Amino acid sequence: MKMNILPIIENSESFLTIAAAVEENQNSVLLGAHSIHRALYAAAIENFLNRPVIFITATDAEAARACDDISNMTSSKAEHLLPRDFVFLDVAGSSHVVETDRLAILGNMLSNKTNVLCCSIEAYLQNTIPKSSYSDLSVNFCTGQKVSLSDLISKFLASGYTRSARVEGRGQFSVRGGIVDIFPSTEEHPVRMEFFGDVIEEMTFFDVDNQRSIKKTGSFLLTPAREVILGNQKKSLEILKSELKKTTSSMRKKAISGDIELLESDITPPSTDRYLPVCYEKPGRVSDYFDNPVTMLCDPSAIKDRAAALEATHWQDIESLKKEGLVVGKPGDYYSLYEPEKLEGPIVYADIFARSGFYSSSKAIANINALTIPNLIGDTSGLLDEIKSTLSRGFRCAVLVPTQKAAKNLIDDLLTQGITAHSSKKNILLEKTVYVGVGHTSFGFEIPSLRFVLLSGKKSLQREKKKADSVKRRGGFGSLEDLHKGDYVVHINHGIGIYDGIHRIDHHGLVRDYIKINYRGSDTLYLPVTQLDMVTPYITPKNAEKVSLARLNSGEWQRLKQSVYRSAREMAKELIALYSEREKAEGIVFSQDGELQKDFEARFIYEETEDQLKAAEEIKKDMESTVPMDRLLCGDVGVGKTEVAIRGAFKCVADGYQCAVLVPTTILAWQHYGTFSERFESYPIKIAMLSRFSTRTEIAQTIKGIKDGSVDIVIGTHRLIQKDVSFKNLGLLIVDEEQRFGVSHKERLKQQFLGVDVLTISATPIQRTLNMALSGLRDMSVIEDPPENRYPVQTLVLEYDEGVVLDAINREISRGGQVYYLHNRVETIDKAAARLSELLPDVNIEVGHGKMGEDNLSRVWRRMQSGEVDILVCTTIIETGVDVPNCNTLIVEHADKLGLSQLYQIRGRVGRSNRRAYAYFTFDRDLVLTEHASKRLSAIRDFTSFGSGLKIAMRDLQIRGAGSVLSSRQSGHMQAVGYNAYIEILNDAIDDEKGVTKKKKVEECLIDIKADAYIPEKYISNSESRIEVYKRIADIQEKPDADDVLDELKDRFGTVPNSVAGLVSVSLLRKSAQNLGIYEISQHDDNIFLYTDSIEPAAVNMLINAKKRWIRINTKGKSNIQIRIEKGKQPIDVLDETLSIMWNYLQSLT
Repeated sequence: MKMNILPIIENSESFLTIAAAVEENQNSVLLGAHSIHRALYAAAIENFLNRPVIFITATDAEAARACDDISNMTSSKAEHLLPRDFVFLDVAGSSHVVETDRLAILGNMLSNKTNVLCCSIEAYLQNTIPKSSYSDLSVNFCTGQKVSLSDLISKFLASGYTRSARVEGRGQFSVRGGIVDIFPSTEEHPVRMEFFGDVIEEMTFFDVDNQRSIKKTGSFLLTPAREVILGNQKKSLEILKSELKKTTSSMRKKAISGDIELLESDITPPSTDRYLPVCYEKPGRVSDYFDNPVTMLCDPSAIKDRAAALEATHWQDIESLKKEGLVVGKPGDYYSLYEPEKLEGPIVYADIFARSGFYSSSKAIANINALTIPNLIGDTSGLLDEIKSTLSRGFRCAVLVPTQKAAKNLIDDLLTQGITAHSSKKNILLEKTVYVGVGHTSFGFEIPSLRFVLLSGKKSLQREKKKADSVKRRGGFGSLEDLHKGDYVVHINHGIGIYDGIHRIDHHGLVRDYIKINYRGSDTLYLPVTQLDMVTPYITPKNAEKVSLARLNSGEWQRLKQSVYRSAREMAKELIALYSEREKAEGIVFSQDGELQKDFEARFIYEETEDQLKAAEEIKKDMESTVPMDRLLCGDVGVGKTEVAIRGAFKCVADGYQCAVLVPTTILAWQHYGTFSERFESYPIKIAMLSRFSTRTEIAQTIKGIKDGSVDIVIGTHRLIQKDVSFKNLGLLIVDEEQRFGVSHKERLKQQFLGVDVLTISATPIQRTLNMALSGLRDMSVIEDPPENRYPVQTLVLEYDEGVVLDAINREISRGGQVYYLHNRVETIDKAAARLSELLPDVNIEVGHGKMGEDNLSRVWRRMQSGEVDILVCTTIIETGVDVPNCNTLIVEHADKLGLSQLYQIRGRVGRSNRRAYAYFTFDRDLVLTEHASKRLSAIRDFTSFGSGLKIAMRDLQIRGAGSVLSSRQSGHMQAVGYNAYIEILNDAIDDEKGVTKKKKVEECLIDIKADAYIPEKYISNSESRIEVYKRIADIQEKPDADDVLDELKDRFGTVPNSVAGLVSVSLLRKSAQNLGIYEISQHDDNIFLYTDSIEPAAVNMLINAKKRWIRINTKGKSNIQIRIEKGKQPIDVLDETLSIMWNYLQSLT
C-alpha cells in the first residue's frame, strides 16, 4: 500500500473550489502551483471526483517528474506517455520500445488501469491508432478456445506483430509446431499457447530470458503491436497498390514499391508510419482513450510556446518529406493543432502567477498558499533540524527516503532524538509524530493552511524493473572482435591475415558483400559477411615485430596452434607464483561493518541491484581477511561499479587508513573527484585530486597531505605513483581501467603497494567462464544488471543521408543539447569536421581522437561538459570518455564496419539523462542489403528493437574482456585457437602446475547402440533453435541437467518425441561413461560392449553380483566388459543400469 496524502489536500478550500468547477464541467485556474503541487492536485481531482485526468506539461522531463510524484505520494495509477518519432525514412531497422510502451499505456487507459496520464504537449498532440481500431484489434484468448493456427497467425500479423524464431520483446511471436509464443504489448511477460489440434489446451506466462514458463493463465488480451497498422496482407497490399497508382513522385513510387515487395514476402515494412492517413478514416487522439477526462494544463504559457515550436518544426518537416514523396498525407494527419478551447473536458490551468490571455472562459480561481522545500536527504543534520522546526510549529510532518534501510535508520535516529516516528501508512496525519516512508518526490513542500510539511529525497529512485526489458541473456556465445582495415585477423581454418575491408562483388547479377583477407604473397580470401564468426583479431604486444602471415592451405597454422599449450603452461606458472606471493604477504585486516558503514550505505539514493550488493560484500569480505585483496570488478558502463568501489573506500577511511584512486586520464580523475566529493559530502573526509588540472600549489599541498595523513582519499593519474608521492597509511588502492596503464606502471604498482588491498575496475563485461578458469588466481566480481531509469534511445539504422544528419543535429542543438558525430578515421576526421562546419557555420565543432595529446583531449572533454561545444566529431574514443548528460544525439558513419560491442558501448554515451536520446547508425548509400549483407546489420537491429545490446556486447566482448586479465601475448594465443579451446587449455595448464592429480582424461566416448537419438525437424523446425538445443543437450553433465533439459523442451516445444528423449539419455550416458574411463560403447546383437583401458576388479565383482550370468570380462585385444541384454529390456536401459552400478562403486570408495 502506498502513502496517500490526498485526504489532506481534499479538505483544503483551494481544492474544493477547483473540484466544484470541474463537477460543473467548467474551466478553472489554480495559481501559486509549483510542479509538485500540480501533481498532487491532479491526483486529488481523480481520487475525489473519480474522473481520469490528463496532465499536460511543456516538456517530457516535467511529465516524468509529475508521474513519479503522483506515484509516490498517492494511490492514483499514473503513467508517463512519451512522444515517439514517426519513422518516415527507408530505414534498415528502428527501435519500437517507446511505441510498445505507448500502446501498453493506451490499453491501460482503455481498461481503466490508468487514471492519470502525464504527458508533454508533444505526446498529447501526436496522432495515433484510433480507439475504435485498437478495440477492434484487441482479442481475448482463453484456454479451451478453438482457433486454427493459420487464423491465429493471420490475426497476429494483422495486429502488427512480427514473426521471429524466438520471442525476445514486445510485438513478436513465434510458432513451433503446436506451440505459439507471443508477447502482447500490454503484458509484463510473453504468453505461451499450447494447442491440441485447433484447441488452446494450456497457456502460461514465460520468462523472456530463459524461455521457461513462470505460471499458468486462463486468458490474455491480444492488443495491437503498432500504432500504424496496415492490416492483413490482402488489405495492406490493396492500400499500397492504390497509393502507387495515385502517386506521380518517382521517390514515392520507389518507396511504396519496396514496401509492396516486403509485404509480398510476409515482411512488415519498417516505415509504415507514412501510411497513417490511409490506414484509418480518422487518426486517433490520446485523449480519446479516457472517458470524460479532466485536462490540467501546467504552465499554459510554456505549453503554448512549445506547441508553436513543435508545429513549426514538425509541419515543415512533413511538408518537405511530402515533396520528396516519403509521406502520403498532410501535417495535420500526423500532428493535431494546439487549440486549448477544443481540449477535452473541463480544463484546470495550473500556474505559478496569473497571466492574461491564457485562461479561456474560466469560472473559478483558487490560490495555493504553499512553498517548495529543497530536498534534504543526504544532509542528516539539515534534515533533523527541519523536522524539529516543523514539529515545533505544530505542523504534521512526513518524510520520504529512498530505501527501506534508509527509513529504518532515520526512524532510529529520530527516536534517539526523542522524536516519535513511525512508518505506518494508515496514520501519516498524526500530530507531533513523523511519518517516514519509502519513496521520493521532485521537491518537498509546505502548505501552511493545512499545517503540513512533506520532506523528500534528492533524486528519483530507480524505477521498478520490467522483466520484459531485461537484457541478461544466456551465455555460450561465439567470439567476434572489432575489425578495422589493416588489422591482423585470424581465420579459424586459415590462420593470420590482414583485414582489407568489406568488398561488394557482383556475381551474375547478384550483389553481395564479402570480407577480404590478404595472406602471404598473393593469397587472398573472400569471406561472406555471414561468416564473421570465423574471423577474430590477432592481438600482439605493442612492441612486437611484424607478424608473420599465414599461407593458405599450408601446415604452419596447425603448428602455431600446438604452441598454445606451452605458452599457457608458462602463464599458469607465473599466475600461481603471484598468488603464492600474495598469500604470504601480510595484509591489513579491516574491521567488520559498523553503524557508521551502515549509515553511509543507507544514504545511497538509489536501490542497489543484487549484483551491486553481492560485489560490495565480496570486496568488504576480502578487506576483512588477512590476505591482501586483489579483486577485479567488471561491469558495463553505468551499472554502478563506482558506488561499490566507494563503499570499499569508506570502509578503508573509517578504519583510519588512506585510499588512493588511480585513473588513466586527467579527465576521468576530474570526474571521479566530483563523484567522490558528492558522495562523501556529509562526512569529515578530505578528498584531493592529483592531476594536470591541479596547480603547482595544489599538487604540493596534496603531496604533503598524503604524506602527513591529512588527505584521506586522493584521486589521480599516474602522477600518484611517482617517487615523490609517499603515503602515511595507505590501506586501499582502487585502479580504474588497469589495462590502459603501461607495463612499467603496473610493475611499479606491484612493488610500491605490496600488502595493500587492490581493487581494479573494468568497464568491460567478462564471461563467467573466464572467472572459473582463473578461480583462485584472481578474484572477480561481475555486475551485469543494466542501468535503470533511462529513457530508451530511439535508434535508427539507415543509409547515410546528409539531409537527415543535418536535421538530427539541428533538432538537438535547438533544444539546447549536444551531438556526438562519430567518424572513425583519424586521417580524415579533420576533413569531416570541416565539412560539417561548412554546412553548419554557426555551430561550435571540436575534434577528439586517441592520437591527440592528453592535455588537448582533456580540454576538449571539459569544453564538452561545460556546454561550449555543440558537436564533437570523434572516433570510438568516446567508448571510454566521460559522462556528458547534455549530449543526446549520436550519429555514426559506416556503422556496418564497427564491432557490435563498440556500437553498444558508444550508444550508451547518449540517453544518460532524463531527455530523449537518438542514435543514427548509418551505412553507405546504395548498399544493397541482400541476404548476406543484411546479416552484418541484423544484430544491430536486434539490440535497437528490444534492448538486447548487452547480450550482443557479451558475445562480442568475451575476448576483449579477457584482455584485462591476460597478457596481450596470451590474448593473442587465445585468439589463435578460439575462446572456448583456450579456456580449456588454460584450465589444464593451471591444474598441471598445481600438481592436481587427474584421472586419465577420456576426450570422447563413442556410443553405438540401438536407440533413436535425434531431433526431428518437425519438432524443432528453426535451425538456430535446433542448434541451441543440441548445445544444451551436449552440455548435460548429470541427471538433474538431463531432467531440466527435458522439462524445458516440453515447455518450449511440446511433448518430447522418443528420439529426442533418446538423445538426452545418450548424452547423459556418454558423460557418465567418460567419467568412468570408458572410451567406446557398442552393441552387437543382444550384447553391449564397454571398452576401457583399465578394468577395476572390485567394480567387476559388483557387476557380476548384480548381473549374475549376464556379464563377461574380456581382456584379450581391446579390454572390455560384455553385458548381455535381458529379454524385454531396451539397450539404453541396460546401459544405464550398468553404468549406475559402476558409478555407485566409485562413490563408495570416496
